[in-house]
Formats: sequence, C-alpha cells, structure tokens
Amino acid sequence: MENEHQLLAPSERIAPAAPRPSSFRLLNERRTCVRYPITLDLRYRASTPKAADLGHQSTTVEISSQAISFSTPEPLPAGAQVETSIRWPFLLDNRTPLQLVADGKVVRSTEGKTVIRIHKYEFRTCRKQAFDAISGLT
Repeated sequence: MENEHQLLAPSERIAPAAPRPSSFRLLNERRTCVRYPITLDLRYRASTPKAADLGHQSTTVEISSQAISFSTPEPLPAGAQVETSIRWPFLLDNRTPLQLVADGKVVRSTEGKTVIRIHKYEFRTCRKQAFDAISGLT
C-alpha cells in the first residue's frame, strides 16, 4: 500500500472513504430489527389495573418483527398487556382478508404513541366487515 502511494503524485492519491451515514447509524443502532413505517388499521385492548378495557381503534405507525408502534389518545401504563389486531394489506389467495393478531407488553408510551414488544403473533382470516367501521367504509 505504501508503494502505491509513492508511485502517485500527491494530487492523484485517493483519501480513504469516509463512513457512510447509513453504516454509522447501523453501528450505533440498538434495535436489531428493521422497522417499517406503515399506516394500517388497528384495534387494541389493554389490560390495565383500573378497568377492563373494551377496546379501541387506531392506526399503526411502525412495525418490526419484534414490536408494533401505534397511535393512542393517551399513554398506556408501561408493562400493560395489550392485544392488537391489524388489518393486513394483502389477501389470502387474492380473496380472503387477513388480520395480524399480536399480543405484547407496553415498553414505551407517550401522548399520541405507544410501543409494544410482541410476545406472540399469528395471521387469521377475517370478514371484510371486521375493519370497515374503522376505515369508515360502512
């Protein structure tokens, strides 16, 4: 490598490439999963000490393989158990609606946004009408 630099004039020498911002961000990123910013219809029910939660309608903010963030009108208590049901954007066999059902615990919640860590999830078929009230399609 030293010999290569000696053969080149100073103006022809190539400086080492600076680290790209994306690679720098990945080195400092604590999360191990890619987060996908996507807005999908969501229903959630939280188990809180105050009362049995009857369920709410919302939308997702981001989804990863380990967590879901969604909009909430007020913060949920950290550690609360949450059941979510998300309208999946693709049909099974091009005709049957799907929903992603996930259970998890609140890891972070502020006014306007809650994040849960997913403990278990599964895809289920559902009626088309199951989410139409959320979207205002009825």
